[in-house]
Formats: sequence, C-alpha cells, structure tokens
Amino acid sequence: MKKINMLYKVVIFITITNVVLSQSVSLRDIERLSNRQLDDIRAELQNQQTNDPSLSSELSNQLENINVSSNAAANENQELNYFGYDYFESDINFFDNIRPDKEFILGPGDEIILSLWGETNLRREFTISKDGTIFYDSIGFINVSGMNLDDAKKIIKDRLESIYSTLKSESNGTQLALSLGSLKSINVFFSGETNSPGINLLHPSTDLFSAIAQTGIKSTGSLRSIELIRNGVKIRTVDFYSFFLKGDNTFSDLRILDGDIINIPIVSKRVLVQGEVTRSGYFELLEDDTFSDLKYYFGGFTAVSSTNGFIKRIASFEERISDDFAYNSFSIELNKEDISYDLKNGDEIDIPKISDVSLGVTVVGQVKNPGKYPAYKNLQEVLDLAGGFKDPNYVKSINKDKIIILRLDKDNYYGKEFNITYQEAINFNLIPDDKIFVYQNSNFGNDATYSIEGEILYPGTYILNDKLNLSDAIRIAGGITENGNINNISVSRMVDDIDSNGELTAVRQEIYNIKPNYNIGRNNTITVSPVDNLIYVQGNVYLPGAIALDRKISVSQAINLAGGFKPYSLKRRIYVKKQNGEIDSVGLTTRSIKRVGPGDTIIVPENPNGGQFNITAFTADILQVLTNLAAILLLVENNSD
Repeated sequence: MKKINMLYKVVIFITITNVVLSQSVSLRDIERLSNRQLDDIRAELQNQQTNDPSLSSELSNQLENINVSSNAAANENQELNYFGYDYFESDINFFDNIRPDKEFILGPGDEIILSLWGETNLRREFTISKDGTIFYDSIGFINVSGMNLDDAKKIIKDRLESIYSTLKSESNGTQLALSLGSLKSINVFFSGETNSPGINLLHPSTDLFSAIAQTGIKSTGSLRSIELIRNGVKIRTVDFYSFFLKGDNTFSDLRILDGDIINIPIVSKRVLVQGEVTRSGYFELLEDDTFSDLKYYFGGFTAVSSTNGFIKRIASFEERISDDFAYNSFSIELNKEDISYDLKNGDEIDIPKISDVSLGVTVVGQVKNPGKYPAYKNLQEVLDLAGGFKDPNYVKSINKDKIIILRLDKDNYYGKEFNITYQEAINFNLIPDDKIFVYQNSNFGNDATYSIEGEILYPGTYILNDKLNLSDAIRIAGGITENGNINNISVSRMVDDIDSNGELTAVRQEIYNIKPNYNIGRNNTITVSPVDNLIYVQGNVYLPGAIALDRKISVSQAINLAGGFKPYSLKRRIYVKKQNGEIDSVGLTTRSIKRVGPGDTIIVPENPNGGQFNITAFTADILQVLTNLAAILLLVENNSD
C-alpha cells in the first residue's frame, strides 16, 4: 500500500491542473462604450503600476488615441544627400542651347552666314578654312580668323562693295548682315573627380558651370575649389556654394578656351548634418568655415529643434590611439548668436527634436465628441466641449451624477480616482493626463427584452422581468412542441467585438452549461432545437459527417463508424460538443467508455506538424496515462480499505 500511495503522490505532482486563458481588449469606437466597458478601462488604467506614465497595454494606447485628430507629421525618413551635386545632373544638350556672345572670336571650322537684301538678294554659307579664310566668287579669299563678328562684317562689306555698288548707298540700297552658323567645338581637358576624365568636346562659349554639368562630377569631388588651368597656370578657383545658396554668379565671365584644363580636387573636409534642420545632408567646408557658416549652408533649425545638438567625431589617423577609441561625442549649444565650434572632417551633427509635453486630458464614454481636450480648462468646460450636456435630448442618456476622473499619482500610474457630478465639475480643476469617464444613464432608452425561437409554441420577443429563469421563459412561450428536444436548448446573447478592420461590431455569443434555473439576461435569445437522431463526427477521420442512430454509443464506436482515424490525428485532444453546448474532453483511455447520443458532435483534431515528433505532445500523453493510472490505483486502494 505504501508503494501505491507513493506512486499516487508522484503522479498527482506531475499532473497539469491549470490552463490560463488571456484575452486582450481592443477599442475603436469610443461612442459605443458601455458602462461595463468603462469600468474595465478604469481597472486597466489603475492596475498599470509602472514608472512610465505612458501606458503599455494595447487597450490604454488605443484609449489615448481614440478620436484624437493629430497634427503631428509622420516621422520623416529623409534620404541624406550630398548638397549641391544635383545642380549638375542634367540631360540638356548644352551645345545647342548656349548662345555665343558678341566677342566670340572666329576660327577654323566655324560657319558664318552672309545675307544681302534690297537691290540684291542672296544668302551664302561659308566655313572658315584651316588657314582662317573664306572663298567668295569674283573676289577670292577673305581672311576672317581671329576677328569677332563685327570686325569680320566690316572686312567682307568692304570687299563686296567692288561688286555690289549699292552696298555704299545709304537709302534704297543693298543691306548686308553676317551671322554665325554651326560652330566648332573646343577641346577641354578634365582631371580629378569627374565622371568623364580626359578630353571633352565643348561649345566654344561654355562657362565653367555648364562645362561640369556636361561631363558630370563625382560625389567625392569638391564643389568649392574647382580649378581652371590655362597654359600651365591656375587662373581661377571657383566656389559654387554662393551660387547654390544666393544665386551669385561668379563664373559666367570666365570663358573656357580650347586646350584649357578643369581640375576637380577631392573633398578635403565634409560633415553630415541631420535632424531638425531645414536641409539635411553632407556639406563641404573650407578650412576657415565655422559652425555659423555651416548653419547658413543647411538653412537653420526647425521650430521644434532642441537648443542642444550632438557631434559624433572620428579621430584622424594621426590622432587615433586605437580603433576601439576612434569615436568621440560631445554636445553643442545652438542658441548662441555666434557658434564658433571648430569642425573636423567626418563630423556627424545631430540636431534632436524637443521632447513632447503632455498638455491634454482625455474624455471617453457617453459624450458626443470623445477625445483629447486642453488641460487648462475646468472639468465642466471640458465636458461642455465634449458635447451632449447642453442637448436636452442627449443629456437624458448621461448619468450626470457619475463622472469619474483618474489621475496619475507620485508613482506614475492611475492610482487617484475622483467621483464628480456635473454640477460640481465647475469647481474641479484638471491637470495634464487626466482620464475622464462619462457614464450612461442605464434607465434611458433601454427596454429590457429577450427572444425565444425554434420548437416553441409561441416564439417571439418578450419583456424581461426580474429574475426570469429558463424554465419560466419556456412556460410563458407556451412550452416545447412535440418535435422539440428538451435536451437541446441553447441560449445566446449579443456582445460587442472588433472586426478585422478594427471596427466595433455586434456578434452573437453562445452561452454554455445552461440549466433550467439559468436567469435570462437582456437581449438573450433562447433556441429550442428539434429532435435529432444523428451523431456527428468531424475532423481528421476518413468519413466525417452524420451517423444515423437513435441510441447512445461510445466515442470509439462513433469514430469507427466514421471510417476511423486518419494519420496524424491528435487522439489525446478529442472532445465532444453536447446538445446543450457543453464541451467534454476525451482521454486516451476513456474513448471506449464515454457515451455520446443523438445531437452530439465529436471533433477529432489534426496534428499541424504532420509526422514530426512532438516532445510536448508525447509528454502530455504520458502524463495523461499516468493520471488515469493514479485514479485507478486510488480506486483500488479505497476498495482494499
């Protein structure tokens, strides 16, 4: 007997006896909250014993945001760019769009167009030869190379006057015009951080900006120290930042000539600026640039910028003791008029946003416009803003004597509660983060009814009286018909639920384990089902469906009649749904003795893991067998006594 007792104790010790079910509540439509739901939310808030004043539960997070119109912009994931380089990204054919100036010097390969009109009309096109001349019939060669257009016009007119005497006449004579046609390109050399190194053919009137726009520039190339080299001499260094930021054109007066060299050095000093600034990105700095100069480049701070920024700095090769200590960081004050911090190449500057400050209170429950309101108002002013208290019809649905305010205490959870009437609310001052609960008047517009349907003599809707039980309701409705099954009566009720779109909807919920003395509730529906001579088997069997029987059989017999188990059936999780909605679990050793009758449904689940070995399921099976064995041993022990 001692061995049996010891085995019994061991089995009882390892038996799993508790199943904990949890359910999360989600609220989307605050206007439909019932008094019970308001109580649930209050309890949730008051149980949040945390040092974080922002509540962690899904319910309270949604409560905080219900019907609140937020003006805060979404977090911007701005793509950090290299400032200025997009100015040079263009698909324009500059050769066809650049207009030569009046001082353009003619040379071999250029085309000029001669036009005469008046007494004589003609149009002739000439290409300047390699020796700088054009050939005109009856005159011969005319040298125009090295001249501008006006000088060339004078030379040609003087030569043509020998043929066309009317060119000398000042009135009603012949007029002459000289214009440019196609122009020769010039050879320009590009070196450094350009996308097209080497010789490039450019328009002869190209300036430095359009030249770089035609060839492109790498992000590693400087925009602030571009060099123009002519005959081995650096004749100009150009900084384009003044053009990008102010429109100052310091390069149009500098023409590119044939054989010039444009050199684009590597950026020697660049910093990253991000956060609450007008322009985020990488900016190139000259050696004498300060933080004030950089501020001008990134356009200043936004309205919500903090007065303190942070610089992350990497030590240079020469200063670095170890790669493990390569980075350092420090803060800078941004509200100074002259910020003279010395900046280094590779600095990363972050300008944070000021922290949000809670200035509002939240109103939920039986008001027209639930949501957030300013905290500087007294309670009655906020209630009037939420709406409903001044409406002579709507106010009847409000319980003006039950307005609950929850307030954060010193431990930062909602441990303080105030019960205020609407009349007293004018003297109650609110503080930020208060939660205001406005309750319904339960007696307004709520006629209590219930319905009865199915195999009943007088189905329909009835007025609900206090303490009406199931037997009384069936009697009042005339009783069950001859086809009705007294053992198959179910009761359901309508409850609020959240659909897949997050909307609050009404759904029907079955109430199980119904007894004749069950008290009928508001909006309950009683259903009396007809007599059923079928046993239903569902799930992982070969022939799921209905079995026609008018007597009780065991669960094993019913499963065999349904074709038996299919592979991977969870035999330890079989359960039976009785006619009245009750659920009975079926163990491995009770399948052959547990009886089912007409109207019952047997469900055989399938193992979702297929043929994989499940150690948890195996252990549970062993525990169930040991539990049943312990029960048998205990029975044997009692009988022996």
